Amino acid sequence: MSYLVNNFNGGEWGPRLRYRADLAKYRNSCAVLENFLPMPWGGVENRPGTLHIAVAATTGNVRLIAFQYNVETAYLIEAGEAYFRIYRDGVYIGKDVATPYLADELGALSFTQSNDVLFIAHANHPPAMLKRITEIEFQYEVMKIRGGPYQDEDAREIELTSSAATGSVTVTADTADEIFKAGMEGTRIRWAVPVSSNAINETFKRDGTGKEKLRVRGSWKVTTGGSWVGTLHLERSEDGETFEEYRIYTVNADRNIEDSGYEENHVWYRFRFTDWQNPPSGVLYECRASLGIESFEAYGVLELTAITDARTATATVIEELPGLKSKTWSLSAWDKFHGYPALVQFYAGDRLVFARTRKEPTRLWLSATGDYLDFNADVLANSSLLYTVKTGNGQGGVTGNAIAFIANRKELVVGSWAEIGSLTPNDENQPLAPDNKKYRSETSPGSEDFPPIQVNDVLLFVRRGGENLLELAYNYMTDGYDAPDMTLMRPEILAAGGGIKEMAYVQLPYPVVYCLRHDGVLASFTYNRAEEVTAWARQVTDGKIESVTVLQDRSGYDIIYLAVRRGNAVHIEQFARRDDSATGSGVFLDDAKVFDFDEPAEVLTGLEHLEGRSVTAVIDGTGFAGLKVEGGRVELPRAGSHISVGIPYTSTVETLPLDLAQGPDSTFDRRKRNPRTYLKYYRSLGGEIYNSGVNGSTLIFRIMSDVANGPIKLKTGSNELALPDRYGVEKTVTVIQHDPFPITVLALVNTLEVS
Repeated sequence: MSYLVNNFNGGEWGPRLRYRADLAKYRNSCAVLENFLPMPWGGVENRPGTLHIAVAATTGNVRLIAFQYNVETAYLIEAGEAYFRIYRDGVYIGKDVATPYLADELGALSFTQSNDVLFIAHANHPPAMLKRITEIEFQYEVMKIRGGPYQDEDAREIELTSSAATGSVTVTADTADEIFKAGMEGTRIRWAVPVSSNAINETFKRDGTGKEKLRVRGSWKVTTGGSWVGTLHLERSEDGETFEEYRIYTVNADRNIEDSGYEENHVWYRFRFTDWQNPPSGVLYECRASLGIESFEAYGVLELTAITDARTATATVIEELPGLKSKTWSLSAWDKFHGYPALVQFYAGDRLVFARTRKEPTRLWLSATGDYLDFNADVLANSSLLYTVKTGNGQGGVTGNAIAFIANRKELVVGSWAEIGSLTPNDENQPLAPDNKKYRSETSPGSEDFPPIQVNDVLLFVRRGGENLLELAYNYMTDGYDAPDMTLMRPEILAAGGGIKEMAYVQLPYPVVYCLRHDGVLASFTYNRAEEVTAWARQVTDGKIESVTVLQDRSGYDIIYLAVRRGNAVHIEQFARRDDSATGSGVFLDDAKVFDFDEPAEVLTGLEHLEGRSVTAVIDGTGFAGLKVEGGRVELPRAGSHISVGIPYTSTVETLPLDLAQGPDSTFDRRKRNPRTYLKYYRSLGGEIYNSGVNGSTLIFRIMSDVANGPIKLKTGSNELALPDRYGVEKTVTVIQHDPFPITVLALVNTLEVS
């Protein structure tokens, strides 16, 4: 009886599902899928090898970061302790950028990119930017944030007193509570003082500058009276000393002025008059100008420099204090003592979002619209806004809560330890704003501290614990979100390696999510939601993969970059583009180098990264194993012009136990044998097939049409393979590729005989 396996996109299943033949995808799934990739259209192909780029500048931790400026220009960042090393098209640009990040902090870096600026967040460091200055020059700098941000105003009505309004001052607190703590040096205090509604009035009868200036914040209004000819200027100053033109009112004795505006921050205004025209005889000209403001809070800023005791500290005034006493003060939200935001992302393309500090683990800070440095919280629609996620405390088994990720979609998706939620406009016809926002809890499985992957209209996120990949997808029937577990059929795929460390997403040639485990194994997840393709496999190498990222090349093809610890060194590598156009045209060796010579060569040099290793070389399409690299060179068994040399690896696909039964019946308890298998393959060479792990046979080999002693051509077709077999209860079929050539398995037709 024939047992057909022509679809492998159920992927590798876990041992606890080994006998679930009643499930629809049983025949499409495998017991082992290692160094093979399930394809969305059904077959499996062995993965390509990796190309050597460089040895990392450090033997310590390395994190790879993608910097995709555009399709034509992409950079790979090798992040190590205190440096970023930058590559373009696999070539080091020659300069490192100094950074403050320690080796054990690299894994917690959060970043997002806008054009030629990479925004970086870490809980121990101020938010920063990596700027592309020229094609070969980059610059790291701390962001110059305006407007704090600050924590909520202290609610205890404790009065602080400063010894002066400017310069170096002493600050004291009128309380027995502990206000100042060791380590608060560098913390800033926003010092607020209520200011009643106020106005200045000036009368001009000639050119000149007004005698008064007014501190303004919030709404203001200018009015004039009298009859006059000339130009009235409203001038504005950030510091109260240097004034610049702000508004101009030119009048020819035919009208008066009424104007208004709004200031988000504290500034100074004054009047000036020019081009005064004397009146005709018997006529009186004068310009009576008035500037009025509504009541507001004036504030200054000081920075603590030393802590004397719990109620006394010294400080430097950063912005002049409006008064020497304040009961409405607040501490900086981001500083060394309270922590810096751990996460950064964009929302709607025009707001930069930060989240989670040690002090405020559930708070979001959104910049002003279009100004990524402005975090002055206000009520205007385009102002910076704050939001605190107030769930947790028992939700989903979580005591306390913290934001784990933020994702940019139509809504701002907020993953926390307790749940996944979304921040959206309350009025969906208007943009998100301080007075137009609402938070909605979407689903209860909480998230790990890990950025999600967006694939079309869904988010793939890591469940709290790091061992499950969940799919956050909108359900139109319930008008809410579902979060099915993508690791349900292979629950060990992530857990076996200590959970997920990093993720990367490849769109071309077909969608695959790469999940790097803490043990260095790369779990691949072929994913096409529309076609219900969810197939896990494992990609391994002779070394430990420590980081993974993806960049798009000029053709739109996605390139996977790896940092692999091989021995005591970390190698920067990239997956070769899988090429099965001809024998030897592709690379199916790891950490490989490719050489092309005008004249055939017998010795290869420049292989110091493979020193002491046993390697395989493909010479003009013919493979030779067991070569030794010594002194950075290898002697070839024969001369060649097109040569690839690298570390060999093995690819394995094994079916689940073959079962012919339907419904509740089963042949798992019946003795059976599989004496003959028909293999359907595409552009393949080499490989072996085994019947339940024994009785192997070579798959694709030299035939009469191949050139004697030359490369064997890649072949498409089928082989009928007789596999001497005895009756046994459990039967599987295994295909193994040891050779450095492509193999694509399209189908296995097994002639199963049941006793």
